[in-house]
Amino acid sequence: MKKYKKGTKPDGKATQADVDELNELAFSTIEHTKADFGSKTFSTFHEYTLSTTGNTLTNVSQAIQFALVHEGMHAGYILALLRVLKV
Repeated sequence: MKKYKKGTKPDGKATQADVDELNELAFSTIEHTKADFGSKTFSTFHEYTLSTTGNTLTNVSQAIQFALVHEGMHAGYILALLRVLKV
């Protein structure tokens, strides 16, 4: 988490091990979230105010929706960078 938290920046090339770990986490996190959501693990949700917009997430459904939009933004930036770099 330290390497990717808010305020960090790239510090060099990612290794294949880094890519493999992020790929594994991306898919395993989805499965864990589905299982936790189904078993009502998120029945207690602590409100969270977003530092970027000031909006407050009040339930797990809002948090999941925000996470999807947030990850979509990252994907869009990555695709734009790949186009610029012609990779």
